[in-house]
Amino acid sequence: MAAEIINLRTARKAKERADRQATAAQNRVRFGRMKADRASEAARTERVGQIWAAHERDQPREAHQTDPAATGGAAAPMGDAASATEREGGA
Repeated sequence: MAAEIINLRTARKAKERADRQATAAQNRVRFGRMKADRASEAARTERVGQIWAAHERDQPREAHQTDPAATGGAAAPMGDAASATEREGGA
């Protein structure tokens, strides 16, 4: 009635290997995607990008904010040059 002799180092390594395999299996379920899924997602992203690009404006709209460079340094709202001169008290 002798007990089975085991090598503790081998048993420890076998347990660690089994744990890593279990973790890998969980990660495959959690993060793994089939190639067809990845391809369809890439195609959908490309279509969405093309739709957004098709709706872009060619020229950006003028901002309705102040532009100091356009008024010679004064912070007047952008708009008609004559009305800006009138606001400044010019001729």
